[in-house]
Amino acid sequence: MRIISYGCGNYKPFKDNFSIELRPLTLIYGKNNSGKSACMRVLRLILRALSTRATGAFPIQVDGLSFGAKFLDLVHGKLPHGFASFSIKLEV
Repeated sequence: MRIISYGCGNYKPFKDNFSIELRPLTLIYGKNNSGKSACMRVLRLILRALSTRATGAFPIQVDGLSFGAKFLDLVHGKLPHGFASFSIKLEV
């Protein structure tokens, strides 16, 4: 199985939806504090949520990596009635 692309919307610094298509060499670059780390971490979050090792409704702590104290910390603007969306495309 190979990951073709992944993305999210309304997640941490990203108000709009975004998707990253993975190639043999994929570079992520940008200004400081522009969301590069959040962009890379979301893949780990998605994979853990789909894992058989997942416990609970949605993982906030993944292998020692904290995404926040509560799910609301994942939502852009931390809106009380907000949402975050995640996607992943796999090739079998």
